[in-house]
Amino acid sequence: MSSVKDMTSWRTANSSKRKGDSPESHRGYKQRKILDYWLGSAGPSVTTKNQFDPLADRNEDNDNILAEKSPSSENQTESTESTKTNEPKPPPIFVHGVEEIKPLLDLLEDLIPGSYTLKTLHNNQVKIQVGSSDNYRVVYKELLDKKTELHSYQFKKDKTFRIVLKNIHHSTDLVDIKTEFLKHGHTVKHITNMKHHTTKSPLPMFFVDLLPNSNNKEVYNIKLFLHSVVEIQPPKLKREIVQCTNCQRFGHTKSFCNRQPRCVKCDSYHSTKECERKTKDHNVKCTNCGENHPANYRGCRVHKELQQKLYPKLRQKEMARAGTGVPQAQPVSLTRPGLSYADQLTGRVNPINEWSDSIPDNRQTVDRQNPQNDFNELKNMLKMLLEQVGNMLSLITKLVTKDSK
Repeated sequence: MSSVKDMTSWRTANSSKRKGDSPESHRGYKQRKILDYWLGSAGPSVTTKNQFDPLADRNEDNDNILAEKSPSSENQTESTESTKTNEPKPPPIFVHGVEEIKPLLDLLEDLIPGSYTLKTLHNNQVKIQVGSSDNYRVVYKELLDKKTELHSYQFKKDKTFRIVLKNIHHSTDLVDIKTEFLKHGHTVKHITNMKHHTTKSPLPMFFVDLLPNSNNKEVYNIKLFLHSVVEIQPPKLKREIVQCTNCQRFGHTKSFCNRQPRCVKCDSYHSTKECERKTKDHNVKCTNCGENHPANYRGCRVHKELQQKLYPKLRQKEMARAGTGVPQAQPVSLTRPGLSYADQLTGRVNPINEWSDSIPDNRQTVDRQNPQNDFNELKNMLKMLLEQVGNMLSLITKLVTKDSK
């Protein structure tokens, strides 16, 4: 009876979750999350929160960034057409939100049967690698028509050849620069004048993007340009991870991103320019780590770990190649603790007498039976001697300075 009474006395507990905790609950925010995604689950599913999601996201970003550096490194097979023409492999296509793989497989088999490879990554992400540019364009266009969440990269052959044009006045007409490059056999696509990073004043340097050609490297031989002695150099390589301003993820750019937009401030499913927050506040959320800061904050732990892993500092890189790090030697101090620099210079304390009293008597302390003790005592004596020499040099320097005055 007691058990029946206890069961009848049960009450339903109210949820302790506060309203408005999630970004989706903010009134006025435009949410465009896709609910009927064609690669979604066929049946009802329960969305759970995993505390290790940021770790999976970092592994996903590693694959994306490595693919950006070498888009064709994962796939070792080539189609017959690509082998004959020596055509570079097209970049991979990263498809997101793949809960059911069968619709994607059926689509690829209909478009390019047997001419692709897949690699399953973290967070329901699938990497597609095809063997030719024609197959890439067919698959990419069909996926875009289906409003698939994906991102990819630019063809290597379509990338411009960027150079830095130095020692030319910032007010030079851009049309004249393009015409002069055309006379030297180079076609200019885009020109940008460089500005000082703090004062924003124009500098006598330009970023010049040339259309890809077999003679691009010959541009470095140009020394006289528009009657000015110039210098043309390659730009410095940026050791910085790129970040997409559309989805706020690392490893790709907005130009080749077809994912749902994410706000850099509130992590909602809208672009940053559509966000109703026009002033700065502290109620922000990062898309990558979920912490309280904007997604483009360079102090984000996800960004710092990726930066450290993919672009380590030179010192750490050399130590990693060596296998083990060698600890740095600690500098030897030539000053005595407790004795001020002013006391040494003014002669209030005789440093030689002070240090001579502290030198151990080796006749009393040396153990003849243990050579290790002899070596230790010898090191201590040499250390004391060096400290005495340092103090004597300080006094001599002071005396010489006074005499010269």
